[in-house]
Amino acid sequence: MRLVFMGTPDFSVPALEALVGAGHDVLCAVTQPDRPKGRGNRETPPPVKVRASELGIPVEQPERVRDAGFVARLRAMAPDCIVVVAFGQILPQDILDIPQFGCVNIHASLLPKYRGAAPIQWAVICGETATGVTTMLMDVGLDTGDILEQAAIPIAPGDTGGTLHDKLARLGAGLIVTTLEGLEKGTVKPTPQKEWGSDARFEGWTQEPGTAQRTHQSEYAGNDHSGEVGGGRPDGGPDAGGDCGKVDSGAEWAANPANRHVMEISGGKTPPGYAPMLTKAMGEIDWGMEAADIEGLVRGLDPWPGAYTYLGGKMLKVWGARAVGATALHETAQGQTGCETQPGIEAQPGNEAQLGNEAQPGIEAQTGNGEQPGIEAQQRTETKLGSEAKPGVVAAVSKGILAVQTGKGLLALDEVQFEGKKRLPAGEFLRGYEVHAGDMMGMKGD
Repeated sequence: MRLVFMGTPDFSVPALEALVGAGHDVLCAVTQPDRPKGRGNRETPPPVKVRASELGIPVEQPERVRDAGFVARLRAMAPDCIVVVAFGQILPQDILDIPQFGCVNIHASLLPKYRGAAPIQWAVICGETATGVTTMLMDVGLDTGDILEQAAIPIAPGDTGGTLHDKLARLGAGLIVTTLEGLEKGTVKPTPQKEWGSDARFEGWTQEPGTAQRTHQSEYAGNDHSGEVGGGRPDGGPDAGGDCGKVDSGAEWAANPANRHVMEISGGKTPPGYAPMLTKAMGEIDWGMEAADIEGLVRGLDPWPGAYTYLGGKMLKVWGARAVGATALHETAQGQTGCETQPGIEAQPGNEAQLGNEAQPGIEAQTGNGEQPGIEAQQRTETKLGSEAKPGVVAAVSKGILAVQTGKGLLALDEVQFEGKKRLPAGEFLRGYEVHAGDMMGMKGD
């Protein structure tokens, strides 16, 4: 096909490379103008411009694609199809009407879920166990066009917004090649999207984890892909012949108390139906949230804008975190010297046990040199016995452990960074900074 490619960031580059590799005639790459970037605020070309130039493809960088002069130049190219991947401007109807096969967009979700600017990150934040990419015939709406094809992959437990971004960029690159082939042969037909909240079935999973499964929209009812969304953390996943069942409507999802944290972070939006643009303010950790939800926030906002809290009045970025049970944390701490724990944790719902503390409430606290039952004799323990652990309290500190009490459960911070300093694993961080059990996180300085 004779193609015009529209894209701007790193996510777009694999698709451009795949189209060239498949033998398509890419007439032009349209991308955003060079913008100031970095500490030096230097004019920097977007990744698509850089790669297109390397491939010998002419580049256009219009400030506004709706300008009459640009539309006329585009029309004169007479492309069979315009492929759009994270371009960054809304296309007017004048452009949508130019190509014979229409304008085809790669969207990084299984539409109709996660329409909007940040579908990759919101899928992680919301605790999805799977996601994918959609090729869509564009219309003037926001990600509302007819679906052509979809491909799905599981979200790995350690995936971040960054790692999932790279996986979906590669997945989309493969899918756009098959979609254009199907359009040209007439084997791929546009199918209108169903609105999020309707009944849907997805039977396209393979049994091998990590294997993407492609399905024509005519074979897929077009909604959920991973299980019930109503609880905020889907139960389903990449099971052979998986049946998604009914997905909650947006109103039902928003009303579910389990999804309160996501509603607050998104500013009252409904992320499974809409994936709003990310802001730095979304990254501030609310320690009243459940540990598993904070973990999702940390992973979803990595690498940008990043999750953060405050320790000793200074901003502390959190780059790696895991929801852990108190019993598991205590077992990890066994045998390590210099372990400090904050008792009273079993008073919080969701914790398996106190961190090895068998003393009865009311016993006077011992610090530094007392041997507490349940903790090996060589460990130095600092406790405040009988007190109820509050969200944000540092619950355990040792050579490689920095755990914080949340609204439900404990969160182990694996990698952190004070503002203006280097990112450090928890063990290295604790060797350089003094942190004690009982310290409070989330308190801003004056």
